[in-house]
Amino acid sequence: MGMNDRKDTKRSSGKRKPKSFDFQGYVDVPLSKQQTETVSSEYELTESTETYTALCALVSDGFEIKFKQMDGGSTIACQLLDARPDSGSFGWILTGFASDADKAAFVALYKHHVICEGVWDTTPRQKAMWG
Repeated sequence: MGMNDRKDTKRSSGKRKPKSFDFQGYVDVPLSKQQTETVSSEYELTESTETYTALCALVSDGFEIKFKQMDGGSTIACQLLDARPDSGSFGWILTGFASDADKAAFVALYKHHVICEGVWDTTPRQKAMWG
């Protein structure tokens, strides 16, 4: 049985899996031009296995990881969700974007470990109403 054959036999029970968190928002961690250049340089020196190992460590610490395509598939987002109920950023999501999943994960990890130093600023920010 191929993958395409399975989609016809799978039935939805109509029940949704309960969420392990209440979504609070996205952590705003923009990269400056210098940080973008640094991330790109460091990414070129990093093996994919190092990125994978770092993601696994976050999962072991209570984070959830999600990848999704955006912009018709030209951009991949790696979302780090803090699912640790005792943390100050429980329910918040930090995102890294790139042209492929490995680099998106690296960007998210860079934001988490280097820029935020593992502590996310979840202070609500006022969005501009115009301009």
